[in-house]
Amino acid sequence: MTQEIATSLEMVRNGMLYLSGHCDGAASVDGEGFAKFDTGIGHDFAQKILKKWTFTNKQYAYMAKLCIKYRRQLLQIAQELMVILKANLKLTQ
Repeated sequence: MTQEIATSLEMVRNGMLYLSGHCDGAASVDGEGFAKFDTGIGHDFAQKILKKWTFTNKQYAYMAKLCIKYRRQLLQIAQELMVILKANLKLTQ
């Protein structure tokens, strides 16, 4: 496995964990976490990630599709993280 593929898979796992951690089971329409249709499988994948499950290529592809579906949430957190990182870098210089 190349480093690029390993990094991509890690990004998919992190995306799933983020979405699962911000999901209220679609109890409210708040734009956080998974929609009702994806809640069950999204949380199931996240639990398996935490348990260090070994996924098939098809499972990784499905998780990647979910990350693409919820890319706005993931992009928003990535942008917020970049602001924090830049601020911290300025403090340490």
